[in-house]
Amino acid sequence: MKPRELSARILLAGTLCSSALFLYACAAKMDPISPPSTAHNAPLDSTLLTSTKITAASEPDIASATIEPFWQNIPSLSAIAYPNRSFSSGSTPIPVSIKSVYSEGNIFFLVQYDDATEDLMNQALVFKGGNFRDPKAWTIDSSGYDDGFSFMFEVAPGFTGAKTFKTDGCTMACHTTRTEAWAPGMFPENDGRYDVWYWRSSKSNATGLADDDAAIGIPEYGIIKDDPNDEPTNTNIDNAPPYLPFKTLGGNNMGLDKRLFIATETSDMFGNMLNPITAMPWAANDRIPSTVIDVINPQTQSDFYDVKSRGFWMNGKWTVKFKRALTTESSATNIMKDVAFTPGNDILFSFAIHDHCAPGNHFGVNDKSFKLRLVQ
Repeated sequence: MKPRELSARILLAGTLCSSALFLYACAAKMDPISPPSTAHNAPLDSTLLTSTKITAASEPDIASATIEPFWQNIPSLSAIAYPNRSFSSGSTPIPVSIKSVYSEGNIFFLVQYDDATEDLMNQALVFKGGNFRDPKAWTIDSSGYDDGFSFMFEVAPGFTGAKTFKTDGCTMACHTTRTEAWAPGMFPENDGRYDVWYWRSSKSNATGLADDDAAIGIPEYGIIKDDPNDEPTNTNIDNAPPYLPFKTLGGNNMGLDKRLFIATETSDMFGNMLNPITAMPWAANDRIPSTVIDVINPQTQSDFYDVKSRGFWMNGKWTVKFKRALTTESSATNIMKDVAFTPGNDILFSFAIHDHCAPGNHFGVNDKSFKLRLVQ
């Protein structure tokens, strides 16, 4: 088997949790992360999120763990995310606060919710001891998963039987059983289309990007990437099974946290006697990411690189930031993979929390969608 070749047996680092999803600064002073707001300036319509216009000079810093003071005066949408009983082991509902602002060119979202544990690595490779060059000495941590948060915006109305996104939320698109027509997944049964953003702690906090996908009914009946040629991460598994890392840390690791990420640009081929994280010989229970980071904060144009996102965990709470242009090439054409954020129009959306996203632990609001309205 050639290195880096993805077989059906090693589609795990990026696909296990994805399956769960789709079954899914300009201020002079910065304030520290604060707890989710529960009622501050809450709109009368409990399903309405208003996005307030700001100047380009006031745009928030997506890469910053602090929250600009102006967010305190922005209306919040407060909701309760409940565990999806079909594939969630969680039982405690999660309060969520979502705020939004937009400028002449971009829209921003500030999401906050409770999470007692900060889960940052998905399906790590673990050294069991012995000869570190022996594939049998390595295994996959099948209990280790990352955290995530996803948005789903309606681009063209979809339905499944009597269910619509407007009345039933994302459950309209949730297909959990295989039929002759389609595999399990997240899609409408008509020609409806949905723009799906997915922040993942194990990827987005290194790449600066949320996964940007489209949920499409006719003719795909499934999830497609906005650009199939672009992927900011790659597998770090040289063989399967048994497993062996392909790359290890090298150089300055492009400034990424050496405990969690491997930057491809500065990486070394696996085989050094010393663990570059500890600078000691490989020891039992040493861990290495099962993915490598190929793209960091890209400046090039790509449909898949449209959505900028980072998450910051502090004191049992996640704060996740999103940024995207109001319109993209895909939203401005008949491709219709991206939602267009136009002032004055209500845009239907839903969201989900993926807490320690072992295929499961999916929290959301199953019985309704929400409305986003850009106001002047």
